[in-house]
Amino acid sequence: MQIIPFSQSMANILLPQQATLGKLASRDWKYFSQSSEATLRKIYSHNDFDPQTRLYLMDGETLKGFITAKTVPKQTEDELFLENTNQTAIMMVPLTFPHTEEWDRLLMEKELEVFQSKDTSTVVCNIGTTWGKADIATEFGFRPKFNLLVEASCTPEQLSSSEPSDCIVPFSMDMHGSQVASILSQHLGYSEQTALSILQSPPDTYNIKGSFCYVENNRVEGWIRVSEVDGQWQMGPPYPADITRKDVIDLLLAKVANMMQVHQVAIIYILCGKHGQHLLQLIDHISFKPAIISYELAL
Repeated sequence: MQIIPFSQSMANILLPQQATLGKLASRDWKYFSQSSEATLRKIYSHNDFDPQTRLYLMDGETLKGFITAKTVPKQTEDELFLENTNQTAIMMVPLTFPHTEEWDRLLMEKELEVFQSKDTSTVVCNIGTTWGKADIATEFGFRPKFNLLVEASCTPEQLSSSEPSDCIVPFSMDMHGSQVASILSQHLGYSEQTALSILQSPPDTYNIKGSFCYVENNRVEGWIRVSEVDGQWQMGPPYPADITRKDVIDLLLAKVANMMQVHQVAIIYILCGKHGQHLLQLIDHISFKPAIISYELAL
């Protein structure tokens, strides 16, 4: 077997197998979705795409595993949480099938050699707690830095015991979009334009079950959205305009609890990324645990 970098001449051999193998290798993982062949072709045709950082473990023309990574020349608000990302790389864990730790090590070792040749100073690797890859990363010197994503599972009763309020209304982009974008910008550090884009174009994998605002005197005081992803109901934390308004938080949660009862949904998963984890103090009756941990390695 040999490890080769991506090349456009090999695209018709590599990309279909990458999409298939990645889906098989990650079939039991939470909070990871393997890109389709079509999406890979689009990503790998970008002008800033670096084929040297996408590595494939091949047995003849059969793909046994792969690893993807990229250098990040400057900080981006949706990827890294570092003060200075000059000469920094972000790397995915290896995907191999059948899962073989020896193949994982070969791919990770080669990827780190690539970044050393590029004078990379820091490599970030985000690892889900269900992926079974943390031990391999630790072997290579990666150390946990922070929880990139935390999760909690709740029944309707655990969310809220309050009755829904008439102040909770369906979200309307025309009526509420700019105010909700301002609230998201306040809590997540996004620009208001980025927040508007998130509201207008949720991820393709999201089936929006409901999006609601707490409106008081024609002013949006809070917002929440519930989605169905892979058959599971999910939501982020409630986002209040005023972080001291725990009544707003409770009534937004009560609306979700009522929806769950109406649709006979037993469990909802609450997910919260690093930017929003300050909001968890507002729902401290709910217990969260790490779902994705960000690891870091200094080269």
